[in-house]
Amino acid sequence: MALELGFEHDAEAEWVRTVVRSAVGEKPVIARLPLEKAEDLAEAALGAGASALSLAPNEVLLDEEDKPAAGYSYGPANFPRALKVLKSLAVEGIALIGAGGVCTVEQA
Repeated sequence: MALELGFEHDAEAEWVRTVVRSAVGEKPVIARLPLEKAEDLAEAALGAGASALSLAPNEVLLDEEDKPAAGYSYGPANFPRALKVLKSLAVEGIALIGAGGVCTVEQA
């Protein structure tokens, strides 16, 4: 059992540090970082005591009429970006939880 903390797409490193540090305790802390900022926020989360990193989906800002909207992108289109970010974060001893577009056994 663990505590997963999800961070919004506009999160800054100092906020991630503060929240993770305040949550560290009996249970492991998983920092769920926005995919597009995961590489920038990983050091802050791990340095504050996170036991693992998890990737959140891409934020989508356009609707079907190209007007601003809020939401997240899921599915196969996310796989290449998620894999790239996971590979960049892969350091021995860091637990990573990938999310985003795994649709085949070969991709898993």
